[in-house]
Amino acid sequence: MPATPILDMEQDPPLPRTHWWKWFLTIVILLPISFLIWFYDYDLPDLNPWLWLPGLYVMIAVHELAHLAVGYLTGMPPGGIMVGGFVLMRSGDRWNFRFDRRRIFGGGMAVPLTARDDFRVGAFAWMVAAGPVASLITTVACWLAYQKYGSGTWDWIGSFFWASAIGLLSIIPMSAGLHKSDAARLWELWTKPERAKGWMALVAIQSESMRGVRPRDWDATLTAQMLASPSVWAQLMGYYRHLDENDEDAALDCLEAALVASASSGKPVRQILYLEAAEVCALIRHNSTKARTWRERALKLRKPESVACTDGAIAMSEGRFEDALGDIARTREFAARRKLGSGNGLMRSAMDRLDARESVCREEIEASLAE
Repeated sequence: MPATPILDMEQDPPLPRTHWWKWFLTIVILLPISFLIWFYDYDLPDLNPWLWLPGLYVMIAVHELAHLAVGYLTGMPPGGIMVGGFVLMRSGDRWNFRFDRRRIFGGGMAVPLTARDDFRVGAFAWMVAAGPVASLITTVACWLAYQKYGSGTWDWIGSFFWASAIGLLSIIPMSAGLHKSDAARLWELWTKPERAKGWMALVAIQSESMRGVRPRDWDATLTAQMLASPSVWAQLMGYYRHLDENDEDAALDCLEAALVASASSGKPVRQILYLEAAEVCALIRHNSTKARTWRERALKLRKPESVACTDGAIAMSEGRFEDALGDIARTREFAARRKLGSGNGLMRSAMDRLDARESVCREEIEASLAE
């Protein structure tokens, strides 16, 4: 049995890491700029707050589409894009669109699809650099338009200028949890290409999953290269692979490694880890008490979208199979409502595990009725 002290509650999960120096760096950069704008009479564009948010969405879309366009030109077709709460992702042979209200004021994300063995650092670097370049071009274009036409009707030119300027923050080399700014990613690709290969392997594995490849069929070499990285997301993907292979010990090792590295991740990722820990304690460790503790830890982080899957696992461990069937049905309803992508390899694996749980519950109910 693997040693999993955090999962088994012999140790507490690591506390979230506070990178005070990153906030200090941001203040050092932004404070002088704010001081100059506030105290000096510069001819700056006006801002209409009602048009700023639509302008921000447009500029985020330009930034992310630039990533995808250059990725396509370098051999990485698009796999998905997220602009604020609008999410379009490939799932097998289909595309799924959904709106995530939690991210209405969020940023964006571009998802390229890479080849299994195509780890050209230059191609990745051009793809990453395309976003900041596009933001710089749109900011300059808005500034030139302002110089010629002013802030425009209802200050739309000025509002778009300030929205596009937000994209220039990506040139600041910073990391937040699992996410790196474009500048930080470029710096890693340039100075530490070997370490960057772990991230590139993770992107390739995610590409396989989006194409519909189940975790147990992911390329073994890519998986090993991905798992060489201690990052939370790499270990979590390894956990899902080993679950699909029915290798419980290896899955627990990966989940423990993800929990060890969770100090650098945000609340959403830690909540995923805690809910997975709850299911593991319920169905593999057969300890519903610890499972409930992990569930409560997850709920304290933020309000989850659904805990039906976790509740079903706990119900099974406590012999409440009728309740578990209800939770399984609610889990399926949630996945369909959120359009999580039935063609995605990870979702195919998750649905198969859900089917197996349902079969166990029905068999247990039938056995109890026959007694």
